[in-house]
Amino acid sequence: MKKFFATLLTVTALLSPTAFSNQEALAAAPYKDSVTLTTGLPSISTVRVKNNGVLAYNVVNTGFQKVSFQIFDNGEPLFSERTYLDPGKRDATSLGGVSPNREYSLRIYCESSTGKGCTAGASLNGNP
Repeated sequence: MKKFFATLLTVTALLSPTAFSNQEALAAAPYKDSVTLTTGLPSISTVRVKNNGVLAYNVVNTGFQKVSFQIFDNGEPLFSERTYLDPGKRDATSLGGVSPNREYSLRIYCESSTGKGCTAGASLNGNP
């Protein structure tokens, strides 16, 4: 019985650093993400993405209602105003000069009177 516990303790000790390093790798922010706003959602956000000093986004309004979007820098709005897109419109831009090695996200909002009924897609790339 003592040999069993000694072996279990050894195996646990050997696997623990690997388990923690894998968790850190999984928790690290990716360099890009994309989302789709569907008719039942009032808004949706990308995960936070890392960047290398250049940030590119692409937002397409595929529905019949106006949508807006906002980019966030570590959870704080990057710009004071949302950008609005009419139905069928697209906004795609690269933003240079953003702080490198920070995390950014993009949130799309449905601008219909009910907060629903919009469709749109967005991608955010921190390593274009």
